[in-house]
Amino acid sequence: MNRYNSLIEIFLLVSDFVKSYFNKNFMEKNTSPNENYFHDDEVMTVYLFGIQVRLHSVKEVHDYICSHFKDCFPKIPEYHAFNYRLNKCHKLFKALCDHLFENNDLSTDIKEVVQSIDSFPIVVSKKTRKMSDIKKDDLLNNGYCSSKKLYYYGGKGHIAIVNQEASLGKPIFFELAPASNHDLPVAKKLIHEFKKGTLIGDKAYISKQFKDNLLKNDVILVNPIKLSKNKKEYDETEKIYNRAVSSRRQSIEIFFAWLIQLTKIQKASFIRSVSGFLFFVYSRIAFMLLKLQHI
Repeated sequence: MNRYNSLIEIFLLVSDFVKSYFNKNFMEKNTSPNENYFHDDEVMTVYLFGIQVRLHSVKEVHDYICSHFKDCFPKIPEYHAFNYRLNKCHKLFKALCDHLFENNDLSTDIKEVVQSIDSFPIVVSKKTRKMSDIKKDDLLNNGYCSSKKLYYYGGKGHIAIVNQEASLGKPIFFELAPASNHDLPVAKKLIHEFKKGTLIGDKAYISKQFKDNLLKNDVILVNPIKLSKNKKEYDETEKIYNRAVSSRRQSIEIFFAWLIQLTKIQKASFIRSVSGFLFFVYSRIAFMLLKLQHI
């Protein structure tokens, strides 16, 4: 598909969604009579198309469109105004993600539904901040990623996928949380999102209450065995079991690697506001879902 066709396909989908969204939420619509107004569907299309052509900063996207596609977007504003509009569109990007998840095909190439869940850091800064500088209700705060041995300031993305045998897993949901949040409470909050079958989680999801509540929804939770004060090492059977669980978790590890390579979602070092952070994250999740729909 050439770039013009790709741009048109993204615009048509986004335009239909935005029109539907404002039909339901009319009071949120900008009714400015300004003839030079650059509409929300155009703002979103430009940025999503920018990610499509492997550009990830707002400046890169703006410069590229002005240089190569100005005929398609003659009213695109100057860079600072464009950046401001993107930040204001964070609710629309979130709503687009919800819409795409609702229409996501979760059919699988394996008979049994096997799901995996995990989280990944979204790093604004590798330097943590003083707690006095952070409000208790802030989405952005200090956290620690044990797999990367990384203390950081930012947020955390939580994703569950349906595993596939011969292709990339299919995402069930995405949840954004502060970096300090433990994985388990997020999973508990979204317990009704899981499909009947098996759920593979790492040691962070070990909880009898969580396991019992999943069983009520016909979901079997499988975790690796965790060492404790009374259990200092694994026996051979437990080692084999943990390796088996780890092998089933490869689907979500592959998915994360693909998502991070596709969208650079972990690199949010240029973010300067919560609205900017929300736009940054949800624009990338929306693009991920569009990509999975072969757009």
